[in-house]
Amino acid sequence: MPAHWDDHQGTPGFSSPKLAHVQFAATLAEAQLPDRGALSAAAQALLDFQDPDGSWRVDTGGMPGAPATYGIALATYLARQTLEAADASRFRQAIVRADRWFEASTPANVLDAAATLLAMPKSATIRAKCLDLVLKAQTSDGGWGPQIHMPAEDFDTAIVLLALHAVDAPGITATAAARGREFLLSRQLPAGGWMETTRPSGQQSYAEHISTTGWVLYTLLTTNPKR
Repeated sequence: MPAHWDDHQGTPGFSSPKLAHVQFAATLAEAQLPDRGALSAAAQALLDFQDPDGSWRVDTGGMPGAPATYGIALATYLARQTLEAADASRFRQAIVRADRWFEASTPANVLDAAATLLAMPKSATIRAKCLDLVLKAQTSDGGWGPQIHMPAEDFDTAIVLLALHAVDAPGITATAAARGREFLLSRQLPAGGWMETTRPSGQQSYAEHISTTGWVLYTLLTTNPKR
C-alpha cells in the first residue's frame, strides 16, 4: 500500500522515508504481482526522492553501505530497476538521469563499484572503471570486503557476485565468481543464516543479520539456482 508508506512511526534518527520507499518499491518489483497498480504507485512516489544529479542519496554516516542501509549506489540501482520494471517508457527521464549519474560517478569503495556494474553491466565506461577494480579486490579466501585489502564480508561478496553475474563475461569472471560462491557457502551458520555484515565490522545487529542472510540467499539462487 504505497499511499500509506509515509504514515510511519519510525524512531527519530533511525528512520529514512527515502530508504524505506526504495526498499519497499524494490520488493514490489521483485514480487512481480499480477496487479501492477501498487508497483506503478510505488515507482511514481520514487520520483519525489530522486536527487537533481539522478541518484537516490541515502545517509550511511560516511561508511560504505550495509545490508539494511544500502548506500547511494545500491539504492540508486534498486530505484532505477524499480522504475524500469514498472514502466521503462513512462519513467524514461528518471532512468536516464540515474544512468548519467552512474556514468559520471567514481566508486568510493568495492560495494559502490559492484552496484554500479549491476546497474549498467553492458556500459563500456562502467566496465572500464569498475570491473577491474572489483576483480583486483578479491581476497585470498575468495570473498570481497568493502575496500581493497580489507577482510571479506558476506554482504559485499554477495553484491559483487550479483554484479559479475550481470556482466555475463564468463571468460573474465568465471573463476572469481566460483571462488566467491564457495566463500559464501563456507560461511553459512549452523542455524542456516549468515553472520551480519556491519559498519564498522564485527558488531551485532539483528537487522543486519536478517538482511545479510537475505542478500546471500538471493545471490546464491540468482547466480546458480540449481545448486
